[in-house]
Order: sequence, then C-alpha cells, then structure tokens
Amino acid sequence: IVFTPVAQSSDVTSYEFVIKANDGTVVYSEKENKTLPLKFVWNGKDKDNVLCNDGMYFATLSVVAANGSSAVALTSPFEIDTVKPNLNAEIPWKYFSPDGDGNQDTIPVMIKDCTSEKLWSAEIRDDKNTVVQKITWSGTKTGFEWNGCDESGNIVKDGKYKIVIYSTDDAGNSFETEITGICLDNRITKVYITAEYEGISPNNDNTVDVQEFLIKTTVSDDISEWNFDVRKEDGTSVYSLSQKDSAVLPSSIKWNGTDKDGNVAEGTFTGTIKITYLKGNVINAVSSPFICTATPPVLSVQTAPKYFSPDNDGTDDDLFIKLSGATKAKIKNWSFEIKDPTGKPFWKTSGKAQITERLIWDGLSNIQKDSNGNAERVQSAMDYPYSFTVTDTLGMTSTVEGVIPVDVLVIRDGNLLKMAVPSIIFLSNESEFQKIGGNITKEQVDKNIQILNRIADILKKFGDYKVNIVGHANRLSDNVDEETIDNPKNWGRALMPLSKERAEAIKAYLVKKGVSAGNLSTEGMGGTKPVVNPKDKDNNWKNRRVEFILMK
Repeated sequence: IVFTPVAQSSDVTSYEFVIKANDGTVVYSEKENKTLPLKFVWNGKDKDNVLCNDGMYFATLSVVAANGSSAVALTSPFEIDTVKPNLNAEIPWKYFSPDGDGNQDTIPVMIKDCTSEKLWSAEIRDDKNTVVQKITWSGTKTGFEWNGCDESGNIVKDGKYKIVIYSTDDAGNSFETEITGICLDNRITKVYITAEYEGISPNNDNTVDVQEFLIKTTVSDDISEWNFDVRKEDGTSVYSLSQKDSAVLPSSIKWNGTDKDGNVAEGTFTGTIKITYLKGNVINAVSSPFICTATPPVLSVQTAPKYFSPDNDGTDDDLFIKLSGATKAKIKNWSFEIKDPTGKPFWKTSGKAQITERLIWDGLSNIQKDSNGNAERVQSAMDYPYSFTVTDTLGMTSTVEGVIPVDVLVIRDGNLLKMAVPSIIFLSNESEFQKIGGNITKEQVDKNIQILNRIADILKKFGDYKVNIVGHANRLSDNVDEETIDNPKNWGRALMPLSKERAEAIKAYLVKKGVSAGNLSTEGMGGTKPVVNPKDKDNNWKNRRVEFILMK
C-alpha cells in the first residue's frame, strides 16, 4: 500500500511514520531526521519482516519543522486481506430439458463453503462463450438454479453450456470456477412398441414360435436407462431386458415365449418399454395384448342317442352331435368327418373361425352314392369312426377320434320290414360266429354278440310278426357253380348252403335269447341277391349280410 504525505511546510526536519493494528499495536515504523519522502510504501510486513495478520490497520505520520513546530496526521482505516474469495459448486446432473414435465427441468447449482464477498457473479455461457444469463449476489449463498432461459426469459436453443462463477474482493483477490458440459435438450421424446403377432405358440413347430417387438423412439441418443418387459395381465414380468444387456436400445426384440425359468409362458401378455433419458425425461409404451400358449385346442365330441337308427321310424332317426373346442388362441378352421366301416370318407362338414357346436345327422352320406345315385345310408349295426379336427391361428392342430355305433335298422320295404346286418362276422367257410380264432378276433366276437342281443330285443317287440332270416354272401367269381358246388381251391364252400347254415346258426342264438322259434324261418340266398356289384371291391362287403324280413 502506498501512502503519499502532503505537508504545508517544506522545512520539515524530522518525521516518524507508524502503522498500527486496530488495537493500537505498532507493527511497522520509520523514523528519520530529514525531510519527508515523496511516498511511503508498505508491503504488509512487520518490523521483523513477517507478514501481518489479516485485519484492520491505520497509519500515523508525525513531523517536526525547523522552527520547532510539530504536526500529526492519521489515515483512514485500511484492511489487509490475503484470503481470496472461494466456494464449491456442484450440480446433480448435466443434462436437462426445461419442458415442465417435472423431471430435470432446471440445473440446480448447490454451493458450499461460500466466502462472504461484496459481489459474486455467475454467468451462463453457450458453446461460443457468449453470456446468455447472469446471476449476481452479495454475501454468501447456498445455491441457485438455471431454468434454461436467457436474460429476456426465453428458453435458449438446445446445445452445450457452462456456468462460470467468479468474484474479486477489495484487496484484488480473485476466484473463478467453471461447471462445464451442461446440455440443454428440449427435443420431444416419444416411444412406440408393437407386437408383430396376435399370438405365438412356442412349441418348436416353426409356426409363430417367436414374438417380435418393434421399438421406435423419436430420440435414440442420450439414454441413461431402458427397460423392456413381457408382462402378464396382472403386470408381473416374465421376461426382461435392459441397458445391462445392451448399451444401445435395440430397434427390435424377439421373445421365444418362455419365462425366466425357461418354461412356456401361458396366457395373455403385453410388451412394455420404459426409457429414461440423461435429461430426465421418462417415457413408456405398451404393445397391444397377444396370446402365448403351447397348448393345442382341447376338443370334445358328444353324441346322442345311444342307439342311433336312421330308419325313418320316428325314433332315434337323427344323431345329435355336440362339438366343443377350447383354445387360448383363435380358431382358424375345423372339420368333422365320419368314415364308413372300411375307412372311406362318408360324411363331412367343416368351417372357419367359429365351430358349429350342434350338428344333426340323418345317417345319409354327403359323399357316397348308392346304385341308384341317391345318398348312401349307413349300414345297420356297423361302427362309423369319426374325427374332429381343429387348427388354431397359431398353427396348432388337435384331433379327437371316436366311433358312432349304428343301431340295427328296421327299414320298411313295401309291406315288409327289413333288417339288413352286414356286420356279423363268421369263421371262413363256417357258420360259427362265437368262437375266437381264424379270421375272428375277440373284439369281433363281442361285437357279434352285442348285435344279435340287440336284434333279439327288437324282434321281441315285434311278437306278432313272422321273421325270415336270410343269409347272403359275396360271390368271388362269375361262375354260377360258386353258389351250389364246393370248390376249396377256387372259392371254398358253396355259397347257398353256407349262407343257409349261417342263417340257422343265427336263428338258434335268437331262440336262446327268448325269440319265439315258431316265428322264425331261415333261407340261404348265397350271392344271388347282391346289393352292390360284386366287382366293386370298395363296397362289395355290403353283399355279405344277414337280413331279417318281418311279415305279419
């Protein structure tokens, strides 16, 4: 500090210059017997050349003139200040978006250990070092915030900014600090997620086994976190990915339909995406719901009545078929097919999307025709296998199979009633139908007994009718001798006597079951009365039959 003495007299012969602390303690002095110097310069050190403590000081100057007069001058107090201004400034984040969404809308500056100064200044500067806003205060401060606006209150453009905080005290001590890398990003952030399929079936059949989610966002950079989840209807996550799996948000994610334990996830699901940006924006999106199941359609078929007899007698002429198919997906198509006893298609219906739950079938074929070109009727006492097949929109197919047992049919033929039964199986060239062996299995024997028991029950209801039991055979050749002459090499037993024996065997069984023997007669027609062309290998099995002709 420089002190300049001003004396009204130029004949000063001695002087004493003293600097004292505020409490009066002398810290520095100069005393000379000579005229005043032009100035006194003090470097803040005491007489021992030690820097004095910070604080308030004052100086006195005493002079003596040649004539013996004296004078004393006193300066105003002045301060030694060797401590420069200081503070610590921090911000919790460097990215922000002043869009009013409540997330990182401002840059809060937290100040600690701030010295008290007459003037502190904080300047917000852009990437060209231009000041866009200035904040000042005196004394100390614990913090302030920048709302992204300039001095006029307008939001500044997106870009990089820095905050420069500085102060210079009266002693000329200066301090400056910078917070750099601040990014103002006011871009609108949106995200969209779509599921490619309405449903998937993770059963490794290469048909919609995997769901693919497409993710689109308006801002793909500066993402701090992202979380993708496949969630059940109750919100539970069964599969998840995040930035821990990929630093870059993928544009598509594939899910194989299994949960975190590797098990197939069954039910209705959605894909969800949550993105958190460095600037604080948090956005979410949810895909449309979709089905995930590896369970194929569950099917059932119910038929009624138990004894289906489409013989136009007004009783049990129609078969009622109830179809049901349960699937978590949607039904793509379905079919219900009935085959004849040889396995050929006999009747079929089908549809798409919606199953016809109730079908009524009259026993007529919508595929096969009889010799007159009319719809073929089911054969009496035969089993007609059916199959009910459903395919869902996920490519899974289920089939349930069963059998429709046709009752013994009593068909009116003019003034007669006729029962034609092609399902009784005899041993080759014999009249035996109750013995297992040869060409007869146990199942066939059981079926023979079941049919004949049913015929016995029916005939008992027609007690006032005479019944002629007629045996028919299927001729193997065009030789008429096949009817009357045995030929073991070419055709075996003669057909007419063999068919007669078989009719007698049937009669004997029916009598045992309570049918009046006096009402029964027998006849063997061999292959003389075929119902189809014997050369029709697909249908000539119908010629081998036993007919019951009822007459009053």
